[in-house]
Amino acid sequence: MTKRRTRNWSLDHPEGGFDYIVVGAGLAGISCAAALSKMGKRVLVLEQHYVPGGFAQTFRRKAWVWDVGIHLSGQVGPGHEYGRTLDYLTEGRLGWGALGEPYDRYYWPDGFRFDYYSDLERYRDELLEAFPEERQAIDKWHVLVREVGETIVPYFMSRGVPRLAARFVQGSARRFFGTRSQQVLDELTSNERLKAVLCGQWFYIGSPPSESAIGNQAFVPYHFSAGAQYPVGGANALVDELLETVTRAGGWTRIRADVEQILVSKGRAIGVRVAGQRGGPSEDILARRVVSAIGVRSTVTRLLPPRYRSRPWAERIAALKPSCAHVCIFLGFDGDIERAGATRANIGLFDTWDYEARWQVDKDAGVGRAPYLFCCFNSLKDDAYDAEPYHTGEVMAPIPWESVTSWRGTSWRRRPEDYVEFKRQIQDVLLSQYFEALPELRSHLRYVEVSTPLSTDHYCRPFHGSIYGLEATPERYACEDLRARSRIRDLYYTGVDITSLGIVGSTMSGLLTAVAAEPLAGLKLAREIPLLSSITRARRRLDSHAMLKWA
Repeated sequence: MTKRRTRNWSLDHPEGGFDYIVVGAGLAGISCAAALSKMGKRVLVLEQHYVPGGFAQTFRRKAWVWDVGIHLSGQVGPGHEYGRTLDYLTEGRLGWGALGEPYDRYYWPDGFRFDYYSDLERYRDELLEAFPEERQAIDKWHVLVREVGETIVPYFMSRGVPRLAARFVQGSARRFFGTRSQQVLDELTSNERLKAVLCGQWFYIGSPPSESAIGNQAFVPYHFSAGAQYPVGGANALVDELLETVTRAGGWTRIRADVEQILVSKGRAIGVRVAGQRGGPSEDILARRVVSAIGVRSTVTRLLPPRYRSRPWAERIAALKPSCAHVCIFLGFDGDIERAGATRANIGLFDTWDYEARWQVDKDAGVGRAPYLFCCFNSLKDDAYDAEPYHTGEVMAPIPWESVTSWRGTSWRRRPEDYVEFKRQIQDVLLSQYFEALPELRSHLRYVEVSTPLSTDHYCRPFHGSIYGLEATPERYACEDLRARSRIRDLYYTGVDITSLGIVGSTMSGLLTAVAAEPLAGLKLAREIPLLSSITRARRRLDSHAMLKWA
């Protein structure tokens, strides 16, 4: 994790008009801003926090620097279309380092361990070795994973084409997002342990099998089939280089700019209203178009003028459920942590074979053991890391948003004593489980900090502390209102709500929104950005059938 070279943001913004305002400087927002900048547009990005990045931001305590939400990505290597897309948006300034194999190592009770390998044939062989009597189920799963992976891009790209053309574009993948994962797992096998291993990586999509669409669950192994990667320089580098592209095109990023409302006049978005600093008057900033990157549900329920919130399309969006909230314990180590059991691979620790088990957490009744922990050591993944012997670790677990809502009205760093005690209980329980699996790391631990969903709410403001936007359910994907182009003229959405999850989902949605807003410029970029080929092919099909125009 290297130091920032340039700060492409400040508390104010330069004079002159802007073509676009992007609300929210998370990865999707700044990817969209970078794509629009490459199209020759002047973009102003507004971020309520004091640093940009959203879940891609970093923070420092003493000698340690943690990445908040980036732990690995697939399909971003130089030979993959997503990697070439990011290379284009960052103008070749961003590097990626391979994590090696396996990229995930998960533990279950009874001493059972399963290593997840990128190569899908190796992944299949590992499943067969662990469950030799389940060859038929494993072969069917193998075919499903490949089919989902090979058809998913047009499906998500359909969110950027005209509504009446969406089904024509999205292709065969549509059926994968209308079926729950649990239904498919039950049809494959009655072996509960095999089901647990097949869906063991569900934390990457934020929804367990009883809720998630099988398209999301089956895409996880395919997503890493070209190898797992981590940005050289950490999340800092990813954010910095995207914003550098915005700055070079004459745009800018303004921090501590808390958008109160999207301004709508005569049915079209014309700008935003930003809250005043320290009780001062609010400020209206105008632009030709507005892109909201704070989540579609948050946009509809928080930023739209009240007269729009009761529209049927707004109510449909407001009814969708958010994905899970989580707690994270940030750990600071020193010394040779690899010898003590740390690894570049992420580690999953299951306390039960019940993959639907929920963490029993109550501020009055106490904190029970977590059914599942996701653990990582990002400092070991970063090829540019230069802070030896200090290393970082993270321990994460899904937690109900309701477990912290009684403290929501309290102030950050001034919360009451019972909240502090609640965090201490979480720390004790999770670290106890953690050191049961990795006991030799205990002697290297030097720093501990606990983050709850209230921290997520304070820094990123997702709805109900969700880490992946709206829950990845069939109901979400059936909602035709989750599209790049909103129902209000010149207002666009971007983010994981309109496509898929993680680094690739965020970047893809940012690019998709930019093309939906500027289709002619987007078509010209298709030769340089392979990911746009699905859209251009769809456009040609639409033209040949004389169905609709883009604008």
